[in-house]
Amino acid sequence: MERPDAEYIPGARKYLSAELLDRSGLAVPLLAVVAAALRLPNLGKSLWFDEVLYSTSYAVSSLSRLWDLFINDITPAPLYRVLLFFWLKVFDETDLSVRTPSLLFGIASIGLTYRIARTYGSPRVAFLAASFLCFSPAHVWYSQDATPYAMTLFFLLASVLAWLRLRADPTRPAWYAVYCGGLLVTVFTHYFAALFLLPLTLMSLPLEKSPRRRVLAAHAVVVSSLALVLGIKYHFATATALRGFLRPFTPFEWWMLFFNWFLQGNSLWTVSPYRANVAYLLSEPLFMACQAFFCVLFLRGLFSYRAQARRAWELLALTCALPLVMLLLTQLGYRELYIERYLLVLLPFVAIVLARGAASFANVKAVIACSAAMGVIGAASYGAWLYKSETWTVYNQNPDWRAAASYLGAQVVPPREAVIVATAFPVELSYYFVRERKVPAPRAVIYDARSLESLLGDDRVKVLYLLRNNRRMAGVDEVLQRMKDERRLELTTTQSFKGFEIYTFVPRGAAGD
Repeated sequence: MERPDAEYIPGARKYLSAELLDRSGLAVPLLAVVAAALRLPNLGKSLWFDEVLYSTSYAVSSLSRLWDLFINDITPAPLYRVLLFFWLKVFDETDLSVRTPSLLFGIASIGLTYRIARTYGSPRVAFLAASFLCFSPAHVWYSQDATPYAMTLFFLLASVLAWLRLRADPTRPAWYAVYCGGLLVTVFTHYFAALFLLPLTLMSLPLEKSPRRRVLAAHAVVVSSLALVLGIKYHFATATALRGFLRPFTPFEWWMLFFNWFLQGNSLWTVSPYRANVAYLLSEPLFMACQAFFCVLFLRGLFSYRAQARRAWELLALTCALPLVMLLLTQLGYRELYIERYLLVLLPFVAIVLARGAASFANVKAVIACSAAMGVIGAASYGAWLYKSETWTVYNQNPDWRAAASYLGAQVVPPREAVIVATAFPVELSYYFVRERKVPAPRAVIYDARSLESLLGDDRVKVLYLLRNNRRMAGVDEVLQRMKDERRLELTTTQSFKGFEIYTFVPRGAAGD
C-alpha cells in the first residue's frame, strides 16, 4: 500500500489538503477545471502554418487527399490527421473547433499525470505535479495548438498508466490490450514517440517471465507496424523531408529543455533557442540560480524521496533515456534531430520528479517552501507567457492571418487585379480567404527582381500587397526598400497586424484613378 507523506514527515498531516482531495475523488476534477480556465485565453487566436496543414480542410479535403498525404507527406502524424478529418465532418470548421481535440487531450493528460504520479508518490506529489502542468506554458501552448503533440502526450501517458496497472496485476489481459493499443495510437500519432519504447523496455525487464514476454511482444507489434508503414511510405513517397528547423541535441540543449522550456516555458527569461548558449546563461545569474535550485529538486526527486518502493530508477528511465539516445544520435552525426516539442512527452515525468523532490525533505517547512517554489514558478511563467503575446516564448507567436484576410477582402480591388508579393508562400492567408471570404485569395508571387519587373509590365495589375512577416524576415527589408525605390510604384498605405505588416503599392499615377 502506498504510504502518504504524513507517515514519514512528523506533523505534516495538517498540511495535506491534497490527501483529502485525493480521498474524496475531487482532485482530478478540480485540476481539470483549473486547466480548462487557464487554457481559454488565446484559444481562438488565428491559426498558423502547421495548424493549417495538419488540421484543416486546406490540406485534407477528401478521403483520397487524406490517403495521398499519408503516402507522400513528410509530417509524421497520420492518425491525428485522420481524427481531424472526421472531426471536422461533424463540427463546423472554426479556429475553436479545430483546436478542441488538442484542448481535450491536454486537459485529460493532466488527469493521467495525476494517476501516474500517485504510483510514484503521495497525494501531495500527485497534486503538485499535475498543478505544475496546469500552469506550464509548454503544456498550455500545445493544449491550444491544432497539432498532434497533445494527442501524442495523452496516449503515451495512457500507455504508461496501463503498464503500471499490468505490473500491479499481470493476470488481467485487458491491461495488455490497452497498453498495446495505446502504444500503437501514440506512435502513429507521431512517429518520433517510438523512441519511448526504449525506457518502457528497460522498465519491463525486471518483470516476471510471463508479463515480460507479453509486454515485449506488444513492443514488437508496435515496431513491426511502424516499420511496415514507413516501408510503404518510402516505397511510394515522392516528397522529401524539410528539416531545417531541427538542430543537434547537446548537453546544453538537454539542460535548457529541462530547466528552461519545461520549467518556465522560456517565458520569464526569454531567448530564441537558436541563439541560446552558455554565454547567455552567464549573463543571467538569477536565471542560473533558479535553474540550479530546480536541478537540486530534480535530483532529490530521483534519489532522495523518502517513501519506500517508489522505483526511482523507472523515473530515471522515463525522464533520461530519450535524451541519452538523442545525445548518442547527435554524436553519430545526425545534426537535424531535435526541436523541443518532439520531447514534450517527457514534461509530465519531469514534473513528477520535481514534485517528489519538493516533498523529499524531512522538515515540514522545507516541504512547504519547495512546494510553494514550484507553484510560484508555474504561476509566474504562465503570467509572463500571457504578457509576451508577440514574443518567441514556448514557440514563435501566431501572426493574425485571419485579420489580414479580412482586411484584404474588404478592399475594392478585384482579386484578378491584386497581387500579394511575399518572400514565402502565405498558406494561412490563402486558407482564411477561402474559409472566411468564400473566394480565392489574390494571386501570390514569391519575390525576385524578374517577377517584380513582370508585374510592373502587366497592365491588369492595379495593386501590389507586400507582406512583411516578422517570423520570416530573411530578405524582406531589402524587398521593401526596392519597392519603395521603384519609380513606377507608389506606397499608399501601411497596415500593421500581430506579427506582420501589409504594404500597399499601386502603379504611380493610379492612386487617384
